[in-house]
Amino acid sequence: MNAAEQRADRVFALVIVAEALLILSTWPLWTAIDLFPAVPLFRRLATVPVVIDWLTLAALSASTTAYIRSCRWRCGTAATSSSGAVSRSNSRCCSLLLMTASAGWLAVLNQHRLQAWHWLFLLVTVQSILLTGRQRLWALRLTFATIYILAALSRLGPDVGTGMSRQLLRTVCALAGSEQLVRNEQLFFIACLAMTLVELAVGLCLMLPQTRRAAVATAMTLHAVLLLLLSPIGLNHHSGVLIWNAFFLTAIPLLFADVSSPESNDSFTTVRLCVTAAAIVLFPLSGLFGIADNWPSWQLYSPRPEVVRLYVDEGSVAQLPQHVQQFLAEPAPLDTWCPVRLDRWSLAITGTPIYPEDRFQLAVVRAVLQHIPEAAVRISIESAASPAWWRRTTARELDLAELDGFTQTEFLLNGNIARH
Repeated sequence: MNAAEQRADRVFALVIVAEALLILSTWPLWTAIDLFPAVPLFRRLATVPVVIDWLTLAALSASTTAYIRSCRWRCGTAATSSSGAVSRSNSRCCSLLLMTASAGWLAVLNQHRLQAWHWLFLLVTVQSILLTGRQRLWALRLTFATIYILAALSRLGPDVGTGMSRQLLRTVCALAGSEQLVRNEQLFFIACLAMTLVELAVGLCLMLPQTRRAAVATAMTLHAVLLLLLSPIGLNHHSGVLIWNAFFLTAIPLLFADVSSPESNDSFTTVRLCVTAAAIVLFPLSGLFGIADNWPSWQLYSPRPEVVRLYVDEGSVAQLPQHVQQFLAEPAPLDTWCPVRLDRWSLAITGTPIYPEDRFQLAVVRAVLQHIPEAAVRISIESAASPAWWRRTTARELDLAELDGFTQTEFLLNGNIARH
C-alpha cells in the first residue's frame, strides 16, 4: 500500500472515531423517536418501529469495527498469500458498503441525523469505495477545503456580524477584559467579516501547494481558539461541537501534511477526478440557492438557514404536552403569543441543534400541534432570499388550518409527518 493510501486510511479512521464519539454524545438522536419528533425523509416510513434504528446502528458499529481491522492488516508488513489478500480486500469492500448503507438508512429514518459530521462520514465512506491511492487523498482534501469555503460563503452578507460570529467575538472581548468594544458596532462588523474572510482563504489555500503549510497552521489556530471559546471557559457549548473542532484540529495536519497532487496518467483518471470534483463542490454550492439542504451544504454557524417559529396563545399554553411547556418563552411586552423554543428543545433532548430545514421544523411543529388541534397558534417561516442568499426574508405566516396543505405542496420530501 502506498503512502497516499495509508494517509487516506488514517484520516478515514479519524472520521470513524469522530463519528462514534459524536453518536455517543447525541445518543437519543439515534436510539429514540418519541423524546423529540423523528421525521423520516419519506412519509411512508412514519410507522417504522424504533427497533429498526437499533439494528441499523448495530450494523454500522459492526461494519466500522471490521473496516478498522482491515486497515490494521493493510498497514502491516507480514506476508500473506494472494488468496488471503483477496479475501481481506473483499471483506474491506463489504464493510464499506455496509457502512454506507447503514449510515444512509439512519438518515433516511430521521432527517435530524443529517448532521454535518454524519454527512461528512457518508461522503468519506463513498469516496473510499470509489477511489484509491492519491486520487482518494485528493478527494478528501477537496472535501475538507470545501467545508471551509462554503461555510464562509454562507455567512457573507449584511448580517455577517450577527449569529455565532458575534457570540464568539463577544466571548473574546469578555475573556480579554475589553467588554467596552462590544458597543462598537462598526468594529464588530469588520471583525466578523475579517474572521469569515480568513476562513474562506484557509479553504482556498489548502488546495494550493504553495500556501498549504500556512493554511494548515491558520486552520489549526482557528480550531484551537474555537475549542477555547466553546468550552466551559467560554460559551459552554455541547460536547458535540467540541468533538467536531477537536477532530478538525487533528485531521487537517494529517490530511495536508505534504504537497502531493493526484495522479492523472490517463484520460479515464482525469474524467473521474473531474466528476468527483464536480460532485464534491457543486452539490454543496447548490445549497446557497435553495437546492441542497443547509448542513450537507456546509452552512455552519451561518445565519442563512431557515427558521420556523411557533407561537401559542397564552390561553392555549395549558394544552401543550408537559415536556414541551418547559421550552416556552415569555411573550413580548403587550403581546399574548408565547414562543415555543424548538431549538432549545432539540439541544436539551438530542444534544444537537435542530435540523435547519423548514420542512423538518414544520413536521416538528405538526407533531406538537396534533396534541392541541383547537389551540390558537401562529407559525412563521424565515428563510433566505434566492438567488441572493445573503438576504433574509420572512416567507410567510401560517395558521394551523394552512399547515398541512402548505407542507404537502411545497416540499418533495416529507415535511408534515413524524414517526410514531
